[in-house]
This record gives sequence, structure tokens and C-alpha cells, in this order.
Amino acid sequence: MDRRVTEEIQRVASVALKLLQRADLVSAREIAAKTKRSEKTAKRAIGYLRDAGADIRYMSAPHAYSLISKSFSLPLTEPIDDHLQAVLVAAGLLGQLGQDGAAGRAR
Repeated sequence: MDRRVTEEIQRVASVALKLLQRADLVSAREIAAKTKRSEKTAKRAIGYLRDAGADIRYMSAPHAYSLISKSFSLPLTEPIDDHLQAVLVAAGLLGQLGQDGAAGRAR
């Protein structure tokens, strides 16, 4: 199955993971509503989480997903240029505000 992992899928997967960690059962519809994306995108995000190693079970009766290990976390992904630029801008602004310790950690 061809699963193109996009930044959007990664963002939806991150939200889906948080929902799954907090609740026993979460539907694709709930994930879609929370992220303002389609149910199809929510299901792709679940697939991404599974590919990343999350033990997610589908329960057909309630049409919902369950995360077996609530301590699962996503591995770090390659940073995107926009994110790196945002961190550097934040570090510069923190430095200008006299928050040198925080600026150093951001760099």
C-alpha cells in the first residue's frame, strides 16, 4: 500500500496520538473533527502511527480505534525549513528581550 507521508498526515497523527492516549476509544470521525480534516486523512494518520510502531486496534462494533500502549511516542522527524526558521527567529527575539538562557536553548 502506497502511503505518502506528508506534513499534514504527521500533524494529524500527532493529534490522533494525543486523543488515543487520553481515551480508551477514538473514532476517525473524532480525529477528523478535532483536526478539521477528512475521515480519510484521519485514517491515513492512523496508518502512519501504525507504520511508526503504534499498536492500534480497530474495534468494529463502536467503529473506533484503541491504542494498546499509552506510553507510545512518535519518533522525531526531519525538521522542516519553515520550522527551523521559526526557531531561529524566536531565538533572536528572545535574545532581544534579554532572555539569553531561553534564546540559547532555542538555538
